[in-house]
Amino acid sequence: MKEVALNNSEILALAESVLADSWRRMKGDKCFRAKPVGYVNRPEDNLLSTVSLADIEQDYAGAVGHELEYKFCAAYSSAALVANCFAPFRKHGPIPSVAGANGLVSLRFEDRLPHGLRSQPPNLDVVLRGSDVLVAVESKCTEYLRGNRGEFKPAYNPLEEKMEAGWRKVFRIIREQADHFGGLDAAQLVKHYLGIRHSAAEHRKVLLYLFWEPLNADSFSVFAEHRRWIAEFSEVVQGSEVEFQSQSYPELWRLWSSGPSPVGSEHLRQLKERYLVNLPV
Repeated sequence: MKEVALNNSEILALAESVLADSWRRMKGDKCFRAKPVGYVNRPEDNLLSTVSLADIEQDYAGAVGHELEYKFCAAYSSAALVANCFAPFRKHGPIPSVAGANGLVSLRFEDRLPHGLRSQPPNLDVVLRGSDVLVAVESKCTEYLRGNRGEFKPAYNPLEEKMEAGWRKVFRIIREQADHFGGLDAAQLVKHYLGIRHSAAEHRKVLLYLFWEPLNADSFSVFAEHRRWIAEFSEVVQGSEVEFQSQSYPELWRLWSSGPSPVGSEHLRQLKERYLVNLPV
C-alpha cells in the first residue's frame, strides 16, 4: 500500500480531527465546545451510551492527574478511550480476558502502585485483578505521535540496582539518550514496572501497553515505527518477573468478538464505530 508523505505533527492533527469527527457523527454538534476544537462540554459527553459517568467518576475524581477536569474531554483522550473500553465491566461483568488473563474480577481506573520512593508514582490507566493475577494497563491514543523524551529524576537512581537486568538496561539507555525509543514513553513504563514489582502481591503480574491505531495504519510509516519501538523495548525486558505485553485496541476488540465469552455486541459496536477510523490519504 502506498505510504502518505506527512510528518508526525501533520498525522497527529489528522488523527485528532478524524476521531473528533467520528464522535461528532455519533453525538451531534451540541455536545462540543467552540474552543478548543475537538473538546466536548462535559466528561459525560465523551462516554458511549454503554458507559455511565457514575461507574468511573470516583476513580478519576481522586486521581492526581485530574483527568476529568479537562483532558478527559478531548475526543482523542486516552483516558476516555480506556474508560469507554473497560467501564461497562465494572458493574455488569464478567470482565473479558485481557493479556491472556482470565478470571479477572475487579478493575480500578487511575490506580497508583507505590514504587518505594517518597514521590507519587504515575497513575496507571486501569488495573485489573483476579485471584492471583494483576494486569496493569497503560493506555495511549495519539500521544505517541508527539514524540517523547524520557526522564528520570535523581530520586530514581537508588532503584537502578533493584531492577531486573532488562529494565535496568532500559533505564540506562534512557538516561544516555532520552529519545531512544521514539514516541514510546519508555520511562513511564519503567516507573510502572517499579510500582508493580514493589507493591503487587499477585503471582502473575502483567504490564500491558494498549494503544490506538487507525484502520489504515499501514499507509503511514509512523505507526510501523511505533511498533518497532515497542518490539525493541519488549525484546530488552523479556523474561522479567513483570511480563510486558503490547496490543492495539483493534486487536483487543477482535479477540473480544471471537472469544469463548464474547463481549456484548452493542458495546463493541459503539467502540468500533467511535474509534475504528481511517485517516484520509
